[in-house]
Amino acid sequence: MFPYPEHYRAAAPPMLTFIMVMWSLLGHWVIGDGNAVVAVVLAILFPLIFIMHLHLVFIAEGMKRLDHAFYGLVHCTLSFVVWTFCFMLISGNGIL
Repeated sequence: MFPYPEHYRAAAPPMLTFIMVMWSLLGHWVIGDGNAVVAVVLAILFPLIFIMHLHLVFIAEGMKRLDHAFYGLVHCTLSFVVWTFCFMLISGNGIL
């Protein structure tokens, strides 16, 4: 169906990180601070990114499994930092 399914699978977690950033920016600008809908979507996105990386590791074969594991380790670490800052952005003064 797709000409390069492996490339699409490998690019999906960074695209979700990009969607996470855009969602938090739009939620902050349009809806405002402290909205539960924006927070719930963000709470779902990071575990989804982690599960996608685990899927990449388990479907790979041979040394590609180690490559995907390293890719997942680096991207999940960076994505966690981005996820934390997205929560900080959308919470604003809603925590106080």
